[in-house]
Amino acid sequence: MAHQKKKGVLGRLHGRFKEWRFWYLRSRCFCSPNFLGIFFKNKCRCKTLLCYPDKPKSYHVLYEICKHIGWRMTNDLSDECVNLAIHFRDTTVRDTNSSLHTYSENHEVLNLHSTDISKRHIDEVFGEVFGYAMSVDPETYKGTCVRKSDTNAVHDGAIREEGYVYQKLVNSYCGNDQVMDMRIHIFRDTIPFLLKRYKNTNDIFHMTVGAEIAETDELLSKDEQEKILMYCKKLGIDYGELDALRDNDDGNLYIVDANNTPAGPIGPIFFNKKKYKVWIERISKAFEVYLVK
Repeated sequence: MAHQKKKGVLGRLHGRFKEWRFWYLRSRCFCSPNFLGIFFKNKCRCKTLLCYPDKPKSYHVLYEICKHIGWRMTNDLSDECVNLAIHFRDTTVRDTNSSLHTYSENHEVLNLHSTDISKRHIDEVFGEVFGYAMSVDPETYKGTCVRKSDTNAVHDGAIREEGYVYQKLVNSYCGNDQVMDMRIHIFRDTIPFLLKRYKNTNDIFHMTVGAEIAETDELLSKDEQEKILMYCKKLGIDYGELDALRDNDDGNLYIVDANNTPAGPIGPIFFNKKKYKVWIERISKAFEVYLVK
């Protein structure tokens, strides 16, 4: 698939502006027509999502879902009208929360045991489940490797620099001077669909220039799907999103990031009304069908 490409610093600045303009205004207005319609249809009552200790911000996927389906969010553990609860703190390593563990004795709490999504930890778990890993020793590895911060969502990948976590550089080239990665949606024991995401080869760690929805069976084998769900169970992820790459050289799937407080959608979908409508409808349906019991 071809996507328009701009090169250089000006191209990256233009892309950043295009991706984030109007985000605040469009996502901050929580009382959307859809939300209000559901609210009044339900006689001014709405279901409640407990997010503890933090509530999702306007750029988190859960915020978008709740806005779309008419749920309210709270981080009050004493709220007696909670329909679903999730451990929500946007950080790489979470401390044990005694209040939430006490709450979980009588209520289900999603992602309660998802406490470490650092690069080292997720790659160790990936190796246990898949039988191969991305991490390499930069002193002995013969191919090109990537240096990344151990912290999640920094997007500071760089080739052959000192320190941090070293991983093999996956060949995910898809033509037209672009690479493709996959955003895998996790809802308990289900992968309802994925996103194909495209980046220019001169900026593979940052700006996404194109995106489209893909079906799970289109990109993942049944064996890979089972291993992905096992991987998430070991990480304690009941709800979240994974970033993965398919290596053209060895054909293997590599999970490069695990997100238990995913943000999105990314610009190419957020600023396309038709794509956004399909995405929000499908991900909201997955929330109601697979997370809510």
